[in-house]
Amino acid sequence: MGTDDDEASQLREIDLHFDPYSDTAVDDYDSLKQTIEGMEVQKLLNRELEKSLPDTFLVTQIGRTLRLHEPEVAIQLVETLLAPRNLHAFRASWSTIMRGVANLRGDARFQEIFESIDVLLDFVPEQADHLLKAEASLLHYLRTLRFTRTNSRAAFVRRTYDQVHSDTVRRACIDCWRSWGDRAQFTFLRGRWNELSAECQRLVWLASFSFGDQGDGLRRQLGANLDQSWRLGIERQQGQSFGAIYRGWCDAAHADA
Repeated sequence: MGTDDDEASQLREIDLHFDPYSDTAVDDYDSLKQTIEGMEVQKLLNRELEKSLPDTFLVTQIGRTLRLHEPEVAIQLVETLLAPRNLHAFRASWSTIMRGVANLRGDARFQEIFESIDVLLDFVPEQADHLLKAEASLLHYLRTLRFTRTNSRAAFVRRTYDQVHSDTVRRACIDCWRSWGDRAQFTFLRGRWNELSAECQRLVWLASFSFGDQGDGLRRQLGANLDQSWRLGIERQQGQSFGAIYRGWCDAAHADA
């Protein structure tokens, strides 16, 4: 076992961008996982907390390793990264930490720690609201909320949707409602269809497939008018409109689901 400094240097140098389509994908993954498991990553993370200025790249690398650990180790790291007292210290690595947490939350191998992750995520707005002021940071956080609905995150997402004017953020909120199958919010969006941007309308259209007869009704009522309103202005005169192409893609995606 090397010293802490040796392990920190090794972790900084490891390429953690795994290619799942490589001819040697399984061997590459196993080798990378074995290397990471041989390090005392939690100890390295704790050492960064002792510094007035944590090593941003090292913390970023730790965020990238989350899925390479066993569940019991992964949740210990997440608890440290998302602890209220640590969130501000690790703010420079926020995007990577959120991506790492989202990857964990979307991986069935870590199902046993999903509930613990969700509890930690739901405390973030209460404990570190200032970290969610920047749009990019907010989008990374919203990505982690898509997997399940809780009362606190449902309130947060609706409040965010109502308060922002960014189409990108509103689309992220709509995607949460789509993933949760939140019928009340789908009804809310349907009632405000004409106030939605074309980008938000398209995501609501995709979401409609998750809401049975109510979604079918939206598509029957509004489908005939979309070819013109969803035009991009680059379609060929004799070709299909973007709206028609998009609706066809949604139909095919639903048929394959």
